[in-house]
Amino acid sequence: MAKPPNDHGDGDGDGVRLFLDYLARARSAAWNPSAQWLSRHSGIPKTTVESLIHGTRKRLPNWSDQVERLLEAYRKKVAEDKRGDPDAVLGAMTAWKQAYDDAQNGRPPTCPLPMAASPAPPPAAAEPGRPIGQFRPLDLEVHPAIRVDTARRELEELPAYIPRSHDETLAQVVREVQEGASRLVVLVGDSATGKTRALWEAVRTLPEPWRLWHPIEPSRPAAVLTELRSIGPHTVVWLNETQHYLLTADPAVGERIAGGLRELLRAQERGPVLVLGTLWPAYWKTLTAVPHAGRPDPYAQARELIKSASIRLPESFAGTDLDTAGRQAANTGDPRLAEALRRAPEGRLTQYLAGGPALLELYDNAEPGARAILDAAIDARRLGHGPALPRRLLAEAAPGYLSDEQWNLLDDDWVESAFAYLTDHRPCRGARPPLTRIKPRPDTGHVPAAHGEGEPAYRLADYLEQHGARTRRFLCPPATFWNAATRHAASVSDHRAFAQAARDRGRYRHASALYQAVADAGDTSVLREMARIREQAGDHEGAERLARAAADTGNTSALRDLARKREEAGDHEGAERLARAAADAGDATALDDLAKRRVQEGKGGRWANLARFGLEADGSAAGPW
Repeated sequence: MAKPPNDHGDGDGDGVRLFLDYLARARSAAWNPSAQWLSRHSGIPKTTVESLIHGTRKRLPNWSDQVERLLEAYRKKVAEDKRGDPDAVLGAMTAWKQAYDDAQNGRPPTCPLPMAASPAPPPAAAEPGRPIGQFRPLDLEVHPAIRVDTARRELEELPAYIPRSHDETLAQVVREVQEGASRLVVLVGDSATGKTRALWEAVRTLPEPWRLWHPIEPSRPAAVLTELRSIGPHTVVWLNETQHYLLTADPAVGERIAGGLRELLRAQERGPVLVLGTLWPAYWKTLTAVPHAGRPDPYAQARELIKSASIRLPESFAGTDLDTAGRQAANTGDPRLAEALRRAPEGRLTQYLAGGPALLELYDNAEPGARAILDAAIDARRLGHGPALPRRLLAEAAPGYLSDEQWNLLDDDWVESAFAYLTDHRPCRGARPPLTRIKPRPDTGHVPAAHGEGEPAYRLADYLEQHGARTRRFLCPPATFWNAATRHAASVSDHRAFAQAARDRGRYRHASALYQAVADAGDTSVLREMARIREQAGDHEGAERLARAAADTGNTSALRDLARKREEAGDHEGAERLARAAADAGDATALDDLAKRRVQEGKGGRWANLARFGLEADGSAAGPW
């Protein structure tokens, strides 16, 4: 019976498995280099390397393309780490080739590894951390970026990075540690100013033997206290959100950590190491403050640790940084960066990019009352209201977005609680909260586009506005929205926009009420639309009254419209009356059209004269003149 073929020769199955076991054991003899390191130094795809080093392969690999290159990488690792002669550690290459040939030809191979090379736990395994290449940026708490629907290709996990002046300082520190120094850097800046991303960009290409240790389990302080003494050379200590390590509930714990980090940085035999952290300015101020004489000094160690190692990040992009961002967006075609450039206020690109997911979390997880207010705000903006949304508009519109059960379960103070939740900026990673209160300028006392004396107004976060415009585009607001809009829309233009939106959606009663609010404010240009709605509803007298009111202001279009509709409906007398009214008001178009139509229908006489010669001063049809 024929044996199942392997990659190269039939070979005995047991012999192949034995050879692959030897190959996996060779990795232990070389002190367990990672699959990524081996792939980079052998040129073998990482997935293939993993199948070889973990013993999951079932067929004999190619000698020259895979086995030989993997063994050469092992030998390089042994030589670089100065662990001894590669032949003594791993065995001669000729012995490996003989073992390979034996396995290929169905003979049990002799182990090519020297007896002294039996597997032993490598020192690196006891050191905290993992090779940097095994981390994703999101693993290290880099904020995820916004999602966009306009992307025509699969995007990278993060947008293109835009270097700024602090990145060069970081790069210099990284160069120093690669030359053997131990260093600490703490980036200080408000939420979502790019601190963690900047640290990741600085270290992500550090080659092995560099490792990264992110102590988080069972808690951040406990992880550091447990393993800090085990940190060895070529380790990046990743202390993102450094306040969790130094500003502990018991200050003594944070001081032990700060003292341990100071000792690590000055112990030459444990270096080089690179300690990286991030802090908000308020936390930095607390940790570095010098107490008054005679007062307790709970953060003395922390102050000494970070006082000369901090780099302040700007809150926004400006000048050449903003120009660089524009070029990056154009060169990469990344729609997320392009959107941030277009919509982020005052150059706050990183806050916009990182704040989007946080805003969606707040929106998706909001209590029903807060979610209803947000949906009302989204509908108000997508249907044309200006940026300043009156509080009463949102509060009175919201109940219609709730089910009966949700409404009955609301607390009496649900409106206040909802606005407190929606205006809290703390969870938003530096971006604007879902709603931002628009404050009056002290020099004017004016709230832009607000409605009513002292009426609070709010601005909806741009990202939620855009998200809601997509997700709610096929939804029509409830009656409470239209009623609140009629009473509380901030301006005439807002009423007009809502009226058109209601008309477009067939909500004619609400459209009529909104148009009436526009007319009551002195804008009579909407009388034509109001007349059309009344005519459509069968209120011919009301429609004619509105059309004549419009004509009194110089707008005869409503009379023309009604004349045409009456004629089409067979009300010839009414059509003529309205057409004559339009002509008397200075617009004879409708009467001319009516006369020509009557002539075409065979009704000559006065209609023929009217079509040719117009009207006499008394309004009768003129004759030849």
